[in-house]
Amino acid sequence: MSWDLNFLGQCPDLSTYRGCNLECYYLILASLVFFFLGFISVRFLCMEIFSHILFFLGRYRLGFSCALRFPPHEGNNYKQVVMRTSVQRNEEDAITVASDLLTVTETNSGGSSLSLTEIDNGASDLTVAATGNRYDVFLSFRGIDTRKGFTDHLYTRLVDAGIHVFKDDDELCQGKRIGPDLLAAIKNSKILIPIISLNYGSSCWCLNELVQVMECHDSNMGHLVLPIFYKVEPTHVRHQIGSFGDAFRMHERHSDQTILEKWKQALNEVSSLKGWEANGYEGKLVKSIVQKVLSELKKEFELVVPDNLVGIDSHVKNVMEFLDNNSSATLFVGIHGMGGIGKTTLAKTIYNKLSSKFECCSFIADIRESCKRNGLEYLQNKLIFDILKQKNQVYNTDEGTRFLSSKLEDKKVLILLDDVDDDDQLKALAGNYNWFSPGSKILITTRNKAILDNAVVDYNYEHEEMDDDQSLILFSRHAFRKNSPPSEFKDLACEVVSTTGGLPLALEVLGSLFCGKRPTQWRGTIKKLNKVPHKKVQQKLRISYDGTEKIRAIYLRKGISEDFGGTPDHSGNIHTSGQFENLTRLRFLHVSGAHFSGDFKNSIEELRWLQWQNCPLTFEAKNFHLKELVALDLSKSKISDKWQGWNSIMVR
Repeated sequence: MSWDLNFLGQCPDLSTYRGCNLECYYLILASLVFFFLGFISVRFLCMEIFSHILFFLGRYRLGFSCALRFPPHEGNNYKQVVMRTSVQRNEEDAITVASDLLTVTETNSGGSSLSLTEIDNGASDLTVAATGNRYDVFLSFRGIDTRKGFTDHLYTRLVDAGIHVFKDDDELCQGKRIGPDLLAAIKNSKILIPIISLNYGSSCWCLNELVQVMECHDSNMGHLVLPIFYKVEPTHVRHQIGSFGDAFRMHERHSDQTILEKWKQALNEVSSLKGWEANGYEGKLVKSIVQKVLSELKKEFELVVPDNLVGIDSHVKNVMEFLDNNSSATLFVGIHGMGGIGKTTLAKTIYNKLSSKFECCSFIADIRESCKRNGLEYLQNKLIFDILKQKNQVYNTDEGTRFLSSKLEDKKVLILLDDVDDDDQLKALAGNYNWFSPGSKILITTRNKAILDNAVVDYNYEHEEMDDDQSLILFSRHAFRKNSPPSEFKDLACEVVSTTGGLPLALEVLGSLFCGKRPTQWRGTIKKLNKVPHKKVQQKLRISYDGTEKIRAIYLRKGISEDFGGTPDHSGNIHTSGQFENLTRLRFLHVSGAHFSGDFKNSIEELRWLQWQNCPLTFEAKNFHLKELVALDLSKSKISDKWQGWNSIMVR
C-alpha cells in the first residue's frame, strides 16, 4: 500500500499562520507519520512517541486539550489517558508536571484497577495497588517553592531522627507511572504533611495529592494530617484569595468544574486543621515539627507494660519529679531492687513518658542475659543503630567504647539500660556524662545497688516490695479479674498473699494458678504449696532472686544445692552462721534435713519465707530470730511442741 503525499505541497505554508513557525510544521508532519504507522503495526509504541510530541507541542504554547483513546485489543490492556497541557506552565513544570495525569485506569484479565480521578463523575477511589513500602511520613510540596529549601531541611531532619519519609524524587521506582505510586505512598503513610506554599494551588499535581491526602484523613484509617502553611495565610488558602487565590484561579479556564470543586473542598478542609505557619525562623519550626512527628509515631511504638499495674503511680511520680526539676541537665538515674519487683516496668513507664521529647531513643533490654549470649559489642552496635542508624560499626568492646564516646556528644538521647549486672556493661554503653549532649537522660535498672554507687548516678531509687493492700489488689486482678476477692475467698486470698512478701511476680503467678478454682480446690492447692511450691512459682522466685549481690533466696537439700546467684559453702548438711554473714537481706530459704549452728545475730533477720522440711529434733543455733517471717514450712519434720527451735524462731 502506498501513500501520495504530494497534496502536502499544495497546502499553504504553515509558517504564515500566526503563532506557528517552521519547527511546528516539522513536528506536525512527524506526528502525522507516526499516526499512520500506529494503524499498521506498532501502534502502542507509536502512542508513547506521539504523546511526547504532543507534550513538546504544548511547550510551544499551542494551547490544546486532547484525548487519546485506544480500543480494546485481544491480549492487551485497555488504557485511557486524559492529558491536559496548561499554557501557563513555567520551565520546571514543563519537565515535572506539564501533563497532569487526571485519570489512569487499567483493566486486565485479573480485574485489577488503578484509579486516581474519575473524570465522568468526579468520584475518587483510594483502592490502589500497594507498592509494598510503608512510610512514617508523606511530604506533599511545590517543588519550585520549597524543594531545595524548607522541604529539604525538614526531610533531612526527619530522616536523621530515624523517620521513614516519602519524598517523590527519592522513592519513585524508575519506569513506573507517578500517579499510582503516589497514591500508594499516601495511603501507606501514617502522617501526611502538605507544605502549602504560594504556588501550591497553581499545580494540578499538588492539588490532586491534597485531595487524596484529605480523603485518607476522612476515611478513619488512622492517618494524621499536619499541614504547614509556608509563607501563606491559612485564610487565603481556605477561601482562595490573595496571591494564593490568583495562582489557583489559573485553572478555572482549563479544568473541569467537578475537579475544581474537589480542589476547593480539599483546600478548605486542610486550612481548618491545626498545623504550623512558617513565617519566621525555619530552624526552630523544623525542630518543632520533628518533635511532633516523633511524639505521634512513638504513641504506636511505646514500650509494652502490663495492663494490671498496681501501686506504680507513686514510684513514677517520685522519679519524674526529680527528672522534671533537672530537665536541662544530663542525668543518670538508677532503679535498683530485687528481681521481679517491677524495676523494668517502672523504667519502661518513665521511658514512655519521656520519649516524645527526644529524637534519639534506645531501649537495651535484658543486658545481663543478652551480654552472656551475644557479648557487649552486640549491645554497643544496637545502641549505635538506635541513635545513629548505622549498622555493625564495631567488632569489639574497646572499639565500641571509643566509637560511642566520640559520636554521641552532639546527640540529646534517652537511653534505658535494663538489668545491668556488671560495672563494665555500664562503662561500655554509657561511660560518662561527656558522651552525650546536655539534657540527655540515662535510665538504668539493676539488682545490684553497688553498680549504681560505683557509677555515682544522680538519682538512686530503690523499688521496694508492694504493701499488703496493693498485693491483694494485684493478686485479685489475676485470680478474680477484679480488684478485690469475693467474700467467700477473702480469707483464702489473704493467706496466699501473705506468703509472697509483696513480690509482684509471685502474686501474678499464684493469682493465675488459683483463677477459676472453687474454695475447696483453693484449700487443697494451698496445702500442696505449703509442702512443695508450684513449679512456676519456684521458677519465678528463682528469677526474682537470681544474680543479686546479696543473695536473697537459697534452696538447699541434703547433698544438693540450688542457689539463685550463689550459695554459702556448707559441709555435709550442717550450715554455720559464718556462711550467712554476708546474706543480711536473705528473704527466702529452702532447706531439707539441715542443721544450723553458730550465732546468727544480724544475719538473717529479713528472712520472710523459710521452708525447713525434715528439720532435726535438736536445735543448736543462737539468735536465730526471724522477726520478719511471714511463711514457715516445717513439713515432714518429727518435732513436737517442746522443740527448742520454737523459742528462737517465734521471738518478736
